Amino acid sequence: MLKVKVVNGVAKLNYTVPLGISCVLDTQSMTPKNHTIQVGFYNKNYEDIISNNPQFQVKRSNITINLANTTINNKTHTLSMKITIKDYLGNTVAGPNKCIIKVNGVTLKNGTTVMYFYTTDGVLDLKNTPVPQAKNYTTVDVITQDRLAYNSQRNTTMVIKVLNK
Repeated sequence: MLKVKVVNGVAKLNYTVPLGISCVLDTQSMTPKNHTIQVGFYNKNYEDIISNNPQFQVKRSNITINLANTTINNKTHTLSMKITIKDYLGNTVAGPNKCIIKVNGVTLKNGTTVMYFYTTDGVLDLKNTPVPQAKNYTTVDVITQDRLAYNSQRNTTMVIKVLNK
């Protein structure tokens, strides 16, 4: 609850929508639903509480995926890298983001099951993740899907340090 002074009959409040607040979709029209703020005015000199319920919408934010320290050990065939996901303001995103990773265009799998990786508040330090054997490693892709608060995104790096240890 936030309290605001009324000055000359006007109450003003600047409200910052918290990072990662969800864009809630109507399941039939697939359009953003409204968020509602409850506003009330109480004064002991008046009998009734006066209230209003203004609404606002949250649209999904665009994100950027940063890939750093991408390293593949060619002897153990494992991948290590740091993944950071940021919103359009440059803040790391809130909550988990589900990602898939592709090496040389091939989705990483555990047998026949796709491997999913989850960032925690926009960060994932990937260590020693098995990758398919290849003569050369040319690309690593990280792909996320739409979330309630964020649009999907993809980033590819060709800057791969290959170790032969």
